[in-house]
Amino acid sequence: MRIPVLLTDLYTWSRGRLALPLALSLAGAVIEGVSLIMLLPLLSLILGAAAADVPEGTASEVTAALADWLPADPTRALTLVLAGFAAVLAARFAIIVWRESVLARLEQSFIADMRLRLFGAIAGASWAEARTLGHGQIGHALSRDIDRSASAVRAVLSGGSAAVLLIVQAGLAFWLAPFVALMVASLGLIVFLTIGPIRARTTRISRQITQEDFRLFTSVSGFLRGLKSAKAHGMTDGYITSFAQASRGFGGRLVALRQNASLASAALQGAAALLALVSVYIGHVWIEIAPEVLIVILILMVRIAPLLQAIQSAMQSVRAGSVAYGAARRAVLDGLRSDTSIATPSAPPVAAAIAPWQHPPEFQLTGVGRVGDGAVTLLDGITATVPRGQVTAVSGPSGAGKSTLLDVIVGLDPPDSGQILIDGQPFDASARAALAQALAYVGQDDTLLEPTLRANLTLGLGEVAEDRIWQALQTVGAADMVRGAEGGLDGPLRMDAQRFSGGERQRLRLARALLRAPKLLVLDEATSALDPTAEAAVLDAVRAALPQATVLMVSHRAETAARADHVIQLDGGKLA
Repeated sequence: MRIPVLLTDLYTWSRGRLALPLALSLAGAVIEGVSLIMLLPLLSLILGAAAADVPEGTASEVTAALADWLPADPTRALTLVLAGFAAVLAARFAIIVWRESVLARLEQSFIADMRLRLFGAIAGASWAEARTLGHGQIGHALSRDIDRSASAVRAVLSGGSAAVLLIVQAGLAFWLAPFVALMVASLGLIVFLTIGPIRARTTRISRQITQEDFRLFTSVSGFLRGLKSAKAHGMTDGYITSFAQASRGFGGRLVALRQNASLASAALQGAAALLALVSVYIGHVWIEIAPEVLIVILILMVRIAPLLQAIQSAMQSVRAGSVAYGAARRAVLDGLRSDTSIATPSAPPVAAAIAPWQHPPEFQLTGVGRVGDGAVTLLDGITATVPRGQVTAVSGPSGAGKSTLLDVIVGLDPPDSGQILIDGQPFDASARAALAQALAYVGQDDTLLEPTLRANLTLGLGEVAEDRIWQALQTVGAADMVRGAEGGLDGPLRMDAQRFSGGERQRLRLARALLRAPKLLVLDEATSALDPTAEAAVLDAVRAALPQATVLMVSHRAETAARADHVIQLDGGKLA
């Protein structure tokens, strides 16, 4: 049987961290075994059995061994044994609480590290890789799939503790009555193997649940993104139908999974009860075991049954959670062709101390080419200059390669051919990192993500003086709009900032760019929602606020390109 990747990752990640929980599990199992052994003298005293009547060669000789130090008075002896039994139970309780706390921290640490690894893989990937990922898949992987993986990790850890306890108690049963224990263990193993197909069915259902859950997740997110259009076109009934189908499919799979788990649980519980009866019958009729030993064996059988059930449930949960865990890894790590091993705990990424670019940059492009998916030529031999401190417009028809050229110039996409120099130096990784600290990029559809206007405007800047914020808003013509909005700067955005029009959102994003005081300002259709007159006024105001910056912009409007100092005209990926 193939080992689920969840188990291999968990083992690789947790080496060196399992010593304490394993020691606590073993200590708890041993103490529980001691408590069961102490039942022998306790039951013997209660039943009134005399040491002299103990059958030779049975485990009840423990009672005889205690006769040397137990008081002769039966009441005092019983009190002493009960006190010892209570002390053992108290120690067991403390160890169990400690162990569960350690296991809970271990589980959450692994899940948090895995979630951070996935998130960090996306953040650290190149734009060329990251843009190929599906938003729905990523959101589902980082939330639902990882949450379902947590239950599997919990099952692995709790199942491991149950296995340790089962081994100790099985050993105790063999010590008390070897023949009975061997027979019961053989029958129990047969039962456990018999319900193997039920566990396999769990894996199949879990794959279906992951698919149905993803359909449900994307149905909700797609509905929210397209809510305005759906209402305008009267298409909400179609969304409701799609959501209902996904919801029914997901619910039906969950019911099937629970029915499958119930079937396995009932089969195991019934078999455990039958085995307990068999052990009592064999012990009493065939072997004539002492009554107190028979009672302890019966207690052992009763206690072993939940342990088997816990291990069975853990196996079911691991199979179910491993499907979700594998889906999360495939959605991100495999999609980014990253290293898929989980060798060490991840640490939160620390921003490198990179000095920002100190002055407005100038770019020289020589024979720059870029090839897209399917070997489609996006840029072909572009040789051009983006002068320092000037406004350069990239213009051309749709599909001419304007946005691609912007992405290549700012370092989001590396060129497949040719060379880019920044201030006469190679545009390498260190130069790109330095430029990123001095860059403000405003796209046509940049989303306002944070919960308030203030948080969006100061994103990545920390504390910003109030007067600076209002000055930036005034520059782009958005100050009065924000003053009149509910809550002002600290008002909620709601529904991806849909309380604002497209032009208003573009003004807000321009204000955010101004607050960065960039050396390079990149505008990719950043004013497309404004009418030509308003666009001209905003661009003039932004230019006046950043008189020394290098400005690189894309626009379809000829009048906008005409306002630039320098124009790069493209057509079909080539210089026109």
